[in-house]
Amino acid sequence: MHGLRRTGGQAYSAHLSIPRDRWADAGKAFGTKTGIKQEVVRSLGTREKQEAIRRRDKALAAMREDLTGWMAEDRLLNGAFEARREIAATSDRTVVTGRWDLPPLNAV
Repeated sequence: MHGLRRTGGQAYSAHLSIPRDRWADAGKAFGTKTGIKQEVVRSLGTREKQEAIRRRDKALAAMREDLTGWMAEDRLLNGAFEARREIAATSDRTVVTGRWDLPPLNAV
């Protein structure tokens, strides 16, 4: 079954494959050691196939939502850090005089 696996006679689990071009984003969002995340796995808590099939879609939807939220949050944080770096770099080069920004007197 798509998105459904059972290993070693244990409970079924839902598997969400991450597109190759998003592996690095997902790895960063999950904080993996390698920086790459290829799939997300979540136990469905049952050994019965029919029950696993019933639970699979809800689990996959929750995993997609979580992954999207983490990657969006990561993008927002990276954007904030970029903005902070840009502000810091700009403030090192300019002096605010109250009327407009002028380069420092000692800068050429």
